[in-house]
Amino acid sequence: MNVKKFTSRFFHGYRLACRNLTHHPINVQCLVCCDTSVLSKPVCDHCVDNFPVAEVCCPRCALPLKDTLSELCASCLKSEPPFTCCLAAYVYDFPVDRLIRNIKYSHRLELVAPLVTPLVEVLTDHYQQQWPDRMIPVPLHPKKLRQRGYNQALLIAKAIAKQLPEGIHCPVDYRMVKRHRHTDAQQGLSVKGRRKNIKGAFVTEHALYSQHPQQYRHVALVDDVVTTGETAKEVSRVLQKQGVEQVDVWCLARTPAAPFNFV
Repeated sequence: MNVKKFTSRFFHGYRLACRNLTHHPINVQCLVCCDTSVLSKPVCDHCVDNFPVAEVCCPRCALPLKDTLSELCASCLKSEPPFTCCLAAYVYDFPVDRLIRNIKYSHRLELVAPLVTPLVEVLTDHYQQQWPDRMIPVPLHPKKLRQRGYNQALLIAKAIAKQLPEGIHCPVDYRMVKRHRHTDAQQGLSVKGRRKNIKGAFVTEHALYSQHPQQYRHVALVDDVVTTGETAKEVSRVLQKQGVEQVDVWCLARTPAAPFNFV
């Protein structure tokens, strides 16, 4: 059998297999409740509908709040962050926290799309007309990127781009911001420790901005989780110093405030 005939038969069989998968979905176990789901939904609809969501949150940094009496959280009242708003789909709590850790540390990349879908709904409700010009994923240092093999923020941004409503154009730009200094992990550090650790870690591509400044007036910074917001603040400052007028933050989940410990 010649190569051309073999290739033709191979792709014919492949198309038939894909068609059968479309009409006859493969059943799998939901990763959360272990009930039956389908291959395209590693987490079943019932679990997704019951993921932790903040009923009330700070409109500036998305910190979950206990009541609607305050317009802003205490932190934003004390010192407004450099970004305009933070939009999150979930509260960083069980089982969302474990699913995101599986994406970051266990290569469970099939979880990105189902977690992004509710985020796109939040974005669509928020942006009635003027969407950001660009999505900029928070970059990893090259050393960390080699270790992990991928940047989860970039994968989230690409998934958002695929699921945006028809007619909305917000391309992913992974070249504008670089992480030029390797830092320790933010996890486990205090707010001051995180701020000191991340300071000066990012730079912008001046040549790229100078060629198309009109494409960077309003950008969305994309990350998996916002904890204290120090990383988002640092990148926002770097972008604004370059000339960006407005920075919004998009993330899968926002960490709630730690409980106050009385002495």
